[in-house]
Amino acid sequence: MIKFSVIVPIFRVEQYLNRCMESIVNQTYRNLEIIMVDDGSPDSCPALCEEWKRRDSRIQVIHKENGGLALARNSGLEIASGDYVSFVDSDDYLVTDLFSLAACELEKSKADICWFGHCMVDRDGKKRNAPMDYPDRVTEKDIRFELLPRTCGTGFTHAGSSYSLVPAWSGIYRRAFLDENNLRFQKIVSEDKLFNMQAFYHVKSVSFLAKPLYMYCENASSLTKVYRPYLFDAACDLYARQKKLVGQWGLQTILDQAVHASFLTHVHACLKQENRFVWDADTRKAKQKMKTICESTQTQAAIRQYPMETVELKKRIFYRCVQLRLVHAVRWILRMHDALETT
Repeated sequence: MIKFSVIVPIFRVEQYLNRCMESIVNQTYRNLEIIMVDDGSPDSCPALCEEWKRRDSRIQVIHKENGGLALARNSGLEIASGDYVSFVDSDDYLVTDLFSLAACELEKSKADICWFGHCMVDRDGKKRNAPMDYPDRVTEKDIRFELLPRTCGTGFTHAGSSYSLVPAWSGIYRRAFLDENNLRFQKIVSEDKLFNMQAFYHVKSVSFLAKPLYMYCENASSLTKVYRPYLFDAACDLYARQKKLVGQWGLQTILDQAVHASFLTHVHACLKQENRFVWDADTRKAKQKMKTICESTQTQAAIRQYPMETVELKKRIFYRCVQLRLVHAVRWILRMHDALETT
């Protein structure tokens, strides 16, 4: 009987933690090891962890100094003893038969990774299923040419098939596979992209469950809701690490386009946050930061090297304005996008 280790990193989620934990302990599949990692949370979360530990003997608790999501997950991995490992963000929750369905699938497939669908839940409780147009079966060739590029996000690619393989919480990983390939999370922004990029480079077998089994919940601390001044530097760091891996693997023809697209989506997000959070309060500061992003060597190189003729017209116009450093045109386009999002 398969044993699952469920790793739950916890930081400042006291209003969501009980909902998350109830969805785990009430799973119809019972052979779970539940590892709660208190990442130095300054609220009532440490006490809630201990309360949950008293309530369910399957639960272990790690209390550690705050080090971020990557290190919290790694701390859980160090003590995990299950056959397979999953990650659950503590402000999200699970469908109650997730592990029952995964166990049935993995008993048959013996796959190193089982990937399942998720549902986006907004702050009003409205749900929207993410794309789940997964293949029925995949070969090792499919993994290399079709799946591996999707770990960079959908970006501008795969226009006819839109699922991505980015979030670690959407996968269940054979623990021995992670250990054999020394797969751990690195302390960077978008650590899931780098983790799954390496996982799908090494993986030999993948299975899919085309059902929305994970509830991904938007909250006030979501990237689109909070200004993060370090975001562009972090995007450049991720871009450099991805390109380094691609060079080491000799997979430029397979991955270069996906890596460029991934970075350009981050460029869009960075420009968007300057326009949304800074411009009206400090126009000069926002304009200078947007100019810096547009003029960046990495930004200019990514636009130059990506085949923009394959991109839909509105994105092509946006990135052409970025390439020409037309900050006011970029701002106007972003304002139009924001207006459309709120209608």
